[in-house]
Amino acid sequence: MRRNAILLALLASASIRCAEGDSLMDAGPPDTGIADAGALDSGVETQIPTPPMTIAAEWPDTEPNDTPEQAVPVGVIEEAVWMGFSMPLNAINDDDDVDFYVFRTPDAEGLMRLTEVSFIVCWQGGLDLVDLALYRVEEGRIAETVREAATQSPNCEDLMAGMQPSELLSPESIYLLEVRAAPGLMLGGSPGLYEA
Repeated sequence: MRRNAILLALLASASIRCAEGDSLMDAGPPDTGIADAGALDSGVETQIPTPPMTIAAEWPDTEPNDTPEQAVPVGVIEEAVWMGFSMPLNAINDDDDVDFYVFRTPDAEGLMRLTEVSFIVCWQGGLDLVDLALYRVEEGRIAETVREAATQSPNCEDLMAGMQPSELLSPESIYLLEVRAAPGLMLGGSPGLYEA
């Protein structure tokens, strides 16, 4: 009888947490929008687009790309990441904007040749514009957070910070790059352009 009372109390507590917006199905922190297993905190599974097998050239900020399932598929990374050099320009459009890009890595040999690739996103204006996050994708869902960059720099964020791509990325894998407005950003109605 006592065991049933404890079980009912646990279930009631779980129901209250679900009603407050946190899902029991993900173990990620609430209110981030992204959970550790690729489920949004609402418990809805996301399906991230599959990037093409073509070489990733320019990474355009094609809107909408504000959620993982709207990520811009850019292809296989085999050279430098290029953002902000063609239309549409890459921009944080408002104080809470987020841009997602999904890409593939080459095979092990190709990954070892990627010594010139970096994930440095820069901007002008002397303010902390963006933070970065890199996620590994499996079966169309976020599998894990690989690395984040949130330094409050007034010019650039460097996701690799001195690492080689082969130290951070696995061969023949899919990754999701998140470029999000830095906390406390106040653009005043003008977009903040960024490039890589």
